[in-house]
Amino acid sequence: MMKEESKSNQNNDENKNENTEENIEETKDEPFEITPDMIIWKAMYLPDPIVRAVWELGFQTPTAIQLACLPTAMKGRKDIVGAAETGSGKTLAFGIPILNGILKDKEFELKKLKQNEEESEDSDDADDSDENNDDGHTSNKKQRVEKKAAVAEEDSDDSGGQMEDFGGGIGRVRVFDVVELGNQKTKIIKGQKKLRALIITPTRELAVQIEKHLKAVAKYTDISICLVIGGMAAPKQERILSKGPDIVIGTPGRLWEMIEGGNSHLSQIKDIRYLALDETDRLLEKGHFAEVRTLLEHINKDEEKKRWRQNFVFSATLTLAHDLPNRLGNLKSKKKKEAMKLDKLLSLVGVRPKAKVVDLTTQVRSLKPASLSEMKLYSATVEDKDYYLYYFLRHNPGRTLVFCNSINNVRRLTSVFTLLETNPLPLHAQMHQKQRLKHLERFSSLDNALLIATDVAARGLDIPHVQHVVHFQVPRTSENYVHRSGRTARASREGLSLILIEPEEATTYRKLCSTLKKDKNDLPDYDVDMRIFAAIKQRVNLAKAIESLEHRTKRERSDKSWMKQMAEEADLVISESDQDSDSGSAAQSHSQLLTELKNKRKELTKLIARPFKRSVK
Repeated sequence: MMKEESKSNQNNDENKNENTEENIEETKDEPFEITPDMIIWKAMYLPDPIVRAVWELGFQTPTAIQLACLPTAMKGRKDIVGAAETGSGKTLAFGIPILNGILKDKEFELKKLKQNEEESEDSDDADDSDENNDDGHTSNKKQRVEKKAAVAEEDSDDSGGQMEDFGGGIGRVRVFDVVELGNQKTKIIKGQKKLRALIITPTRELAVQIEKHLKAVAKYTDISICLVIGGMAAPKQERILSKGPDIVIGTPGRLWEMIEGGNSHLSQIKDIRYLALDETDRLLEKGHFAEVRTLLEHINKDEEKKRWRQNFVFSATLTLAHDLPNRLGNLKSKKKKEAMKLDKLLSLVGVRPKAKVVDLTTQVRSLKPASLSEMKLYSATVEDKDYYLYYFLRHNPGRTLVFCNSINNVRRLTSVFTLLETNPLPLHAQMHQKQRLKHLERFSSLDNALLIATDVAARGLDIPHVQHVVHFQVPRTSENYVHRSGRTARASREGLSLILIEPEEATTYRKLCSTLKKDKNDLPDYDVDMRIFAAIKQRVNLAKAIESLEHRTKRERSDKSWMKQMAEEADLVISESDQDSDSGSAAQSHSQLLTELKNKRKELTKLIARPFKRSVK
């Protein structure tokens, strides 16, 4: 039954997609005129279909990063290395040149195909003319036809006459080449659609966001785009790739997994004409994404094709605060200058000489938007952070994003702040992809919402109107601080970034300030009204006590279930007297625990409903 429902849902989704595509096809034929207001986009060398889509999305003028990158990338076809604050429009700064390049490539290929067909027709006409002039040439034509038939028959018999049926409406085609990828042999299919561009991102959420933006801009073109990320079923991704998308957007791990698995479409990865890396500093960070180097080395195997490829390397920070991992650059000295590290990175990616470097972050040494306010709050103990966070949330309604360094902290805070009725939404790498996207959608749709996340939410996500970012733990690197803080104050809106510092984090905080050139002017302190702090502590302590009791009851139920299961597996019979005595005392203890839990919940509900009472100093 569930399989039938799943199949029905899948068919419904496919029907929806088909209807959407039909609607877009209909609107493609509608007349569209470039108005004077759109001239700025035409001056960037955008083709009309992309100008139309961009204008309909409400982008009336290019952003600073787009103005700096588009003309050079579109007209000069140079490689681009770009850095700008988050929310500055970096996705379209590399996305539009890729879409434009693919449109031109397709146009050139179509023109070439028509030219070849015309030449072939002219050749046939000349043969027919010769035949009419000389009947003796009839035998020559017959020989040519027989030769073509023999070649066709020879082709069909090649490789043992093997014919394979590949799904996705491609039909029966003949495998004409076999290449080796790692330990796998990959079949390349005659007539297979080209893989033209690859975009690599560090997180699934960023990949989903880029796909959404590019599909919106490419809606009036025939360019197809797909995702290859973890958290999605591999067979589904195989099915999508079998349709031959022009652009693949993916995370390094799943991309390499599919390549090693022998996917025929991804076997063309060395032939791509466009390569983009977004959030590059995160992709090449120490201890992360071991597949990146292998992937880039594989893409860059063919030096000739590498020379003709256009590359885009983008991030919110162009400087690297720490050295590249040895596996990514074989760096012997850990005191390399920024320029040397950047050169090593660009060499690894395969960026061509004379690439244009656009670093808009140098205009603001603090690497932050002008509309972002930054503050700090020292905490005497680790426990005090919970009080300060609850205080902040009660006094600053709106959309708040809280960052933690560990998944355990995300889970703990989610439990405690759920009891405090702040309705937190967790987000971390161990959650299923659907659940992560669902929580992001809910957070984006509510005016007063709380998202508690690890750094998986720090990069590239375009969550609208986030008013506050709280660093519950001091970030480990300056890049993480910049990216976390960049979730707020986007598109010139005001935002607040608050960092909570416990005594053990003081050294890390000072290093952070030094890297970001804030050591001379320390961040201002966030003021706390200590007159209501006693009421804050009472509620948070009660919520933590309830969370502890809930955990205890769950553990007792789990232990009881485990004991019973072990006894059954060992074929042990527990005597009724032991069972009665054990169950009697356990039941009494459990009953007391539940009563205590119930009373504390009632008490907390009453406290939350009351306004804060200021204590007298």
